[in-house]
Amino acid sequence: MTTRLNKFILFANSLFPHETAYLMNIQRFEDEEKLNILKLLHSNATHAAPEVKFDESLDRRKYSYMMTWCQDQLARIDVDNIFSKLCDYDRMIMTDNIDLKIERNILKLFRQAGTDYYSFLKLYDIGRSYRHFLQIRMRHHAFQVVDQFLRKHRTSYEYARMVNDKMHTVTEDIIEQYKSKHGDTMVYEQWLDSVYKDEGLDGYNRVLAWIRILFIAHNYRMIDRLSEKFDYFETMINNSKFYSRRILANFYSQKLLYFASQNKLDKAIEFGYLSIRERNNDYLYYINNLAAVLLRAGRHEEALRILLLATEDTRRDSNYHNKISHAAYLIMSRIENKLYKQAESSGDVFFNAYKAEIFEHRWHLFMTYYLRSILLLKNYKKIIRIVRQTRLMERDRTYMDSPNYTTVIPWIYNVANYHDGLITQEEFDTHTRELLLHPLTGEAFPEAVVSSLKKMGSSI
Repeated sequence: MTTRLNKFILFANSLFPHETAYLMNIQRFEDEEKLNILKLLHSNATHAAPEVKFDESLDRRKYSYMMTWCQDQLARIDVDNIFSKLCDYDRMIMTDNIDLKIERNILKLFRQAGTDYYSFLKLYDIGRSYRHFLQIRMRHHAFQVVDQFLRKHRTSYEYARMVNDKMHTVTEDIIEQYKSKHGDTMVYEQWLDSVYKDEGLDGYNRVLAWIRILFIAHNYRMIDRLSEKFDYFETMINNSKFYSRRILANFYSQKLLYFASQNKLDKAIEFGYLSIRERNNDYLYYINNLAAVLLRAGRHEEALRILLLATEDTRRDSNYHNKISHAAYLIMSRIENKLYKQAESSGDVFFNAYKAEIFEHRWHLFMTYYLRSILLLKNYKKIIRIVRQTRLMERDRTYMDSPNYTTVIPWIYNVANYHDGLITQEEFDTHTRELLLHPLTGEAFPEAVVSSLKKMGSSI
């Protein structure tokens, strides 16, 4: 593609299929060329057919018009964009700096919005400030509009605020269960589901409920039960109730996890690529999810390429859970691409820079791949030194009741001890047999785990 349409091509490649489907649904174009541009945008966004290039012989002004039209239509229903405007309105009211045109827009909102308005809580709070603004200035007509809205929806506002406050308490328990692997958060599932499906409630609270339903499903490893809830969420997106690019990207990433839980890896990867079309604060999280599935699918070169896209994001991201996950998957992808020295080097750099944070967050994931990279380079003394200095075997014992647990770290340590001459062949064989069984249950690990461990030992 030449440079003539570069700006438009970048825009086209960023569009989500739900966005183009919405635009197709609302369009009323009589101009056949504009309609064809939109149809091609939709086809390419959905990948329903091989990607088709845009006709460069068309008047470029039509491409410019279509890009502006698409952006304007999507901005009109974008709940994040609308919230930003509300924040601007709030600032203008609080600083007595509001013009007539803006006031008309605000009053129109108070006439039309109901309790199901996505940012109902924010709008109501603005109304309380705006009522003061109008009352003292004896703006009786405008005051009546806002006052009527506040009186009419006061009970709904108090309920929505109560739901929001309870959501905080519920979230504390969900996160604590994720961290400690203890507790029972299934008791919240019915309440969260009722909030999620309450079409008289504001969209913000409903999306919060949706995210927590997903979190509980992950905690209990029951994400495959969420089919009906995904369908309902998609209906809300299609009805432009929950639309924003941020929300859509998250939806696609959750669909990745949903299909990955069913071992439908190609479908999961398809949604993973959709999720990374939006570069926002969760971009690193989406990259990690996609890379993990690519690695699982054996698409190792692709996984490494995807992880390297987020190199700069890891420096800026303050979420150590995401940073450590990225570092671990980067080591793993380099191992799978037989770049053993690069894998160890990147592990060394990250380990030395973030040792405390690693052991506060995702230490088992990171240390598994870091030690494996060192093992592949046969640096047994280094493994033994790291394990002893970090008291890793003691930490590993505290992790045994995790549903993800395997004896991979003790296995690596056992191999290193044998090759460094610290244990005999007989001791090594005894430990090896023991490590093929779960230390708490005594049951054999799944064949895939056993095969992976044996392969790791035999390759040294």
